[in-house]
Amino acid sequence: MNRVRLVFYTVLIAIIPISVVSCLQDNGRLREAELLMETDPKEADSILVSMTEPTSRRDRTWYVVLKSLADCKNDRIITSDSLIRKATDYYGSLHKNYRAAVAWYTHGCVYTHLGNDHSAIYAFLKAKDLFPDTLVHYYALTEYKLGTRYQNMKMYNQAMVQLMSTGSVRLIPNSLPCSVNLNVIERL
Repeated sequence: MNRVRLVFYTVLIAIIPISVVSCLQDNGRLREAELLMETDPKEADSILVSMTEPTSRRDRTWYVVLKSLADCKNDRIITSDSLIRKATDYYGSLHKNYRAAVAWYTHGCVYTHLGNDHSAIYAFLKAKDLFPDTLVHYYALTEYKLGTRYQNMKMYNQAMVQLMSTGSVRLIPNSLPCSVNLNVIERL
């Protein structure tokens, strides 16, 4: 009996450090992919593809967000929102949280690729509400993408407000004063 316990504890002690090291490596690879996402989405995607699936639910969910975002940025064909929907379900929409906001932003990008402007607008609005800091790069991207979705829906007043708030557009002098049309907006 004592010998069985000794073998059990020896195996347990050998397994725990291996799983901790594996978890730390996953976190480092996810962080590396996250940092590369804006500058080099192809490289970020290759890091994500080369990873083994993270073990913790939290890391798996963040992996899904980053993988979906990489698919959008690399213009891959997306056929469903089922993966990113699991991530937004996990993060929810009640607490301001960077990862929750990026998950909803990514959900909006997926809907954009699927051609569903109504759902994309809903997801981008959720993301906008969840960012704890409005100076984050993804907050500006959310406003920009929200503006382009409004423009697609011919909701020009809302589009102008969103696009102007990003600083990516400005009104051309002597444009029409009341009837706002994005044809009179010049990109900077």
